[in-house]
Amino acid sequence: MPDLPLEEAEQILRSHGGYTWLLAARQFWSVAEVTEQLNTVGLPVKDNTVRRWFQDIATRTPQHFQDLGGALGWRASRNGLILLFARMTGSGEIGERATG
Repeated sequence: MPDLPLEEAEQILRSHGGYTWLLAARQFWSVAEVTEQLNTVGLPVKDNTVRRWFQDIATRTPQHFQDLGGALGWRASRNGLILLFARMTGSGEIGERATG
């Protein structure tokens, strides 16, 4: 799926449901925080899966990724995560990639 404008990506996630935690929240997220939120809404994922998604963000849209090193680790921006999840949701990848 080609990259979407942010507004369209936000609408895809609003329509899909389950992303209120991301759409109405802080600007940067850690791997652990995203993992926790997705597990809370019923999408069981592991840190390794979310880490691969963060790597995808770092590759596709590096402006939406931060490597703070050490204990602080990786951070992805709200917008980077919205674009990633909208792309995955629109292509049907979200379920299969969550368990892979």
